[in-house]
Amino acid sequence: MVILINGTSSSGKTAVAKELQEILDGYPLNFSIDSVLYGLPGTALKRMTSGQKNPGLSYAKLEEGFYKCARALADIGHDLVIDNAIVTPRSARLMIDYLNGIPVLMVGLSCSTDELKRRELQRGDRTIGEAESQVDIIHKYCAYDVHLDSTKLSPSILAQEIQAHIKQGNPWTGFQKTKQQVQAY
Repeated sequence: MVILINGTSSSGKTAVAKELQEILDGYPLNFSIDSVLYGLPGTALKRMTSGQKNPGLSYAKLEEGFYKCARALADIGHDLVIDNAIVTPRSARLMIDYLNGIPVLMVGLSCSTDELKRRELQRGDRTIGEAESQVDIIHKYCAYDVHLDSTKLSPSILAQEIQAHIKQGNPWTGFQKTKQQVQAY
């Protein structure tokens, strides 16, 4: 099982993923693009998140490696809770290419712009304005089985809503709809 949570920076994707890990059967891995990015040296990560150049370092290649790793983990039997911000057609295509043929529950996570700004300032480890810059495009390339709003609900409640969707046996059609949607780009 793969659960993919797509939302802006600071929308609460990782917090929801960690809550899901605690309530789902088995031992799902929380695998995030941050799992890859935080493997970079601190100086390179800081340059990347502030938009500066890192000679020889490509975000596009890191993202492709991220999806290849996710596929490899799923292929050997690990359940995954993936969190990422899919803001380009290329990113959506990578997700589709590498997760194709695996059951994927697509979860969209929204949050008010004011709350995103507050969270960015509170966290102190985010590029200010990044979340707001993603608001209008974050859900453009994905269709969802479950779409939730983290503005006022806790990560625990949101995780319980995802778990309820799974337990009710609702169909998982968001990935197939996403594939059709991305063909238009």
